[in-house]
Amino acid sequence: MTVNTEVIILAQSHPWFQETGTVQMVDNSRVFVARHRWSNQGDWFSPDELATVEDGRDTAPLRHACAGGCHDQPVTAGECCSCLCHGKRANARVHRSTAYVKAISERGSARKPDPITDQFRFIVRMAVACHVRAVPYDLTWDRRDSATRATITARGKIPTPKPLPKPPKLKLVADWKPAIWDAAYRLEAYYDSNRKRKCPGFVIEHSCGLSLVHPSESGELGVTEYGENEDIRQRWFVTHTASGRGFGLTLNFKRATDALLLAASFAVDWTADADALKGNSEFRRAGYSVQAAFSKGYEKDAAKRRLAELECAA
Repeated sequence: MTVNTEVIILAQSHPWFQETGTVQMVDNSRVFVARHRWSNQGDWFSPDELATVEDGRDTAPLRHACAGGCHDQPVTAGECCSCLCHGKRANARVHRSTAYVKAISERGSARKPDPITDQFRFIVRMAVACHVRAVPYDLTWDRRDSATRATITARGKIPTPKPLPKPPKLKLVADWKPAIWDAAYRLEAYYDSNRKRKCPGFVIEHSCGLSLVHPSESGELGVTEYGENEDIRQRWFVTHTASGRGFGLTLNFKRATDALLLAASFAVDWTADADALKGNSEFRRAGYSVQAAFSKGYEKDAAKRRLAELECAA
């Protein structure tokens, strides 16, 4: 068969079944790349899944040479070669996909690089699907300049890739259900990095060593230092009780409670001194996890990247 030969798709499981297409390439392994006539989309087919077109009608399936070279005969869909010399089924399929991954320096801004492409994610999902269903596949990597090319080739009953499994969600310590009215006023409630000193506010302590803090100069909930009303459900911090230092988050009361419970779920002794915790990798993982879950914009993306770096270094 030559390039641009008009063919008809015989594979009943394929969405192009009995639609015409054009062969674009034939390789030495007798695998054909046929492109749909109208959409120009391509896919891989074995010889028995295609039939040539002559005078507006389809002919017999393409001839399939047996591995032993003893003869050349047509093979119909779903049947094996009569000589049984190679045992391949006629409905065997071949799928091949390629994706490119650019270097980080070429993926947009350094502060927020472009994400991995959907095509590359498809390569990973297809490899996972083939592994789960025991479908033979080959995944190759090729470096070209600053980009890396990944190519997967699968043969047999090609599976449908499923979304990649998501990491399990951390379970919150849900026994603690504080109320805003539980807050107690303290003159040294939290540490303000801008003023470089501790400032007053309302505090709700958790036994793990973390606290919820609502800053207040007036000493009265719902009243600002200028005597104006304020929403007591807003502007809550999550802080380390001993030092007063926080996670860099300003949340409403419910989200602040969830953020504290998430931090408390990590294997960190929050009652320890803040300087002693700095060298603890689990302490950094807890901080980045809270920021990735509850912050926004650049801070959220930066926390996710740092969290990924910790996972890779572990």
